[in-house]
Amino acid sequence: MTPEVQSRLNRANVFLRQAMSHDPLSEPEIVIDAGYYAMYHGAVAVLIARTGTAPKTHSSVVGRFGALVNPLGEAARLAGKTINRALDD
Repeated sequence: MTPEVQSRLNRANVFLRQAMSHDPLSEPEIVIDAGYYAMYHGAVAVLIARTGTAPKTHSSVVGRFGALVNPLGEAARLAGKTINRALDD
């Protein structure tokens, strides 16, 4: 695992912990924001690990991640759809 991939996974975990530490009923914006950034940094880590690079814009990361995971089965496709929906929301 490259240092950049590890760094992105670490960031994803930080945001995931933040999302999980807040009450979604009383602080929905914090949970949504942190949850999205957890997915985003995780997607960047996957792209770098699999292709060596990741796009600079969020929409390009989401699009390339979706294209990468689409042929990998239903669970992977669901991950692609979920981050795409999160970006739209």
